[in-house]
Amino acid sequence: MRSRLSGARWIGLLLLLTALFYWKLVFSNQFTFIDSPDIAGQVLPWYETQAKAWNEGIFPLWDPYVWSGQSLLGQMQPGGAFPLNWPLFAAPLSRDGHIRYRLIHLQRVLIHLLAALFAFALAKELEFGNMAAIFAGLAFTCGGWVGSVGWPQMLNGAIWLPLTLMLFHRAARQADRWRGLAYAVLCGGSVGMSLLSGHHQAPFFSLLALGGVFLYMLIERRSDRRAALSLVVMFGVTAVVSFLVAGLQLLPAFEYGGEALRWVNAESPVGRGDHVPYYVHHALRMELVTLMGLVTPRLNTHVNTFVGWTALVLALYAVASCWKQRWVKAYALLAILSLSYASGTYSLLHGWAY
Repeated sequence: MRSRLSGARWIGLLLLLTALFYWKLVFSNQFTFIDSPDIAGQVLPWYETQAKAWNEGIFPLWDPYVWSGQSLLGQMQPGGAFPLNWPLFAAPLSRDGHIRYRLIHLQRVLIHLLAALFAFALAKELEFGNMAAIFAGLAFTCGGWVGSVGWPQMLNGAIWLPLTLMLFHRAARQADRWRGLAYAVLCGGSVGMSLLSGHHQAPFFSLLALGGVFLYMLIERRSDRRAALSLVVMFGVTAVVSFLVAGLQLLPAFEYGGEALRWVNAESPVGRGDHVPYYVHHALRMELVTLMGLVTPRLNTHVNTFVGWTALVLALYAVASCWKQRWVKAYALLAILSLSYASGTYSLLHGWAY
């Protein structure tokens, strides 16, 4: 009982620090993140359309206002299938019939609180101390891409990665087969929630990360055929459940994607069967100067990687001092591969994958 109370206090401290970091959205009405062209001119109208439908007792499937009408679920990005958006859409509208900005702000803070909790949970699963787990949670939700991305549909898909990894770790280490399957189901649910978020980008990279952790575990167990087979079953269950959970979004998107064209910063739009020209990946790669952006604010191109000296030095110290621990090596390798892939044409790995 005392241990649970102590854990609750650490979690409470984490949530308080996260809320204080986003104080402009929590404790003030003088700031907003929805004033950028994409969010104000695209995301907000999607939200308005869905909120008005929900307030009329209708689950919105169709947007009649763009290009003579389009499928809301098929487009994915409106976020109509994401359950954490539904309370926002169902909330009473303002007196002038619009979605309340205050609720949009509070929902964003809630998403960041969840991101902090998920990273804290993964850190505890990997046997971090309480203070180290708090630093991990704060670094994940307040720094780098998660702390700076403006588009809510991208943020909503990114926050599930720590939870996904934590649940897969638990599924893999369970001696009892049924408990392991239960955690695999929950892991699939986490992946499914990420896919329901409204954008494919963050879930795609999260799946690559999960696949990397799975391969690392599989290589570790290669000498024990039974343990390796059990791990493959867990991964298979995760994959099936993730598809079942995300089906509300994936099936309409698959149908819509066969007819749609997408602008990708190329000379002309591409269809689902077309390759994205490689020069697009070259133009949108993570520049090497962005590595300096880890500790230098605003020193970035397409991606904001800033986490600050404290988080970076503590992370490097942890890797150096705990190198003999198995998961330190695994996640250090995952970080190196991720940076290599994100570097685009600077990396042979990216060209090979393309």
